[in-house]
Amino acid sequence: MPFDDQVGPQAVAENIFGAVIQQIEGFTVAPDDLVDGGDTIAVVGRYSGKGAANGVDLEADFVHIWRFGSDGKITGFRTYTDTYLWRRALGAD
Repeated sequence: MPFDDQVGPQAVAENIFGAVIQQIEGFTVAPDDLVDGGDTIAVVGRYSGKGAANGVDLEADFVHIWRFGSDGKITGFRTYTDTYLWRRALGAD
């Protein structure tokens, strides 16, 4: 399932975070810094947890880019992280 077509909080909760929580035990998202760019906000932080299938720790930095419309609703989201660390925790490598 592509992640770029998830619209609305329920779709994101069920189809993205639901899958992550099943595969990464104790999954947390810890923001460290917020950079206010008006309609665009950057969040720098760390993902952590443990692969449910193999017990491998996940400790991966991230940058989230959030875009907002004039009504204050989210119009876009991107995340940048070390996918190798995710693949290792998920048992894909």
